[in-house]
Amino acid sequence: MLLRLSRRLGIALGAAAIIGLAVPGVANADAVHRFSANSGDACGYGYTFGHMTWSSSAPVVGVQGSVVDNPVDRTFPCRDDGRITVAFFVALNANGAVDRQAQRADNSEQTFAFRLGSNTAPARISHVTVQVCRFSTNAVPDYCGRTQTYRNPL
Repeated sequence: MLLRLSRRLGIALGAAAIIGLAVPGVANADAVHRFSANSGDACGYGYTFGHMTWSSSAPVVGVQGSVVDNPVDRTFPCRDDGRITVAFFVALNANGAVDRQAQRADNSEQTFAFRLGSNTAPARISHVTVQVCRFSTNAVPDYCGRTQTYRNPL
């Protein structure tokens, strides 16, 4: 039992180290956490996933992942609804929103990498929210999934 637990811990630490190496400027004390959010519809038309790297040495959060707008292939069971998917990322601290990014996809999967907080005051980011919305041709979202909140673990 103890041997299995130590193997799992070793695998998890190794994976965290590999993920940390993939993000430029990641220090050993930084924390890496997975994130995901979806558009909340029955067909699963839009979603985002990836990981956030919380910096221990700077008030920034590195974000890497993908945003997906279905159908991305012919095996998808739901028809193309003509909408696009946009994932919104908002970094907040005690004073409110300090940075935001949006990533979009249209019948595809788009990868992204960016930093939240790099152009802000030195106050540490306390949490990041992620929400996925679906848009038709106008600037107002047709609908959005639940906002997911990821707190600073450091």
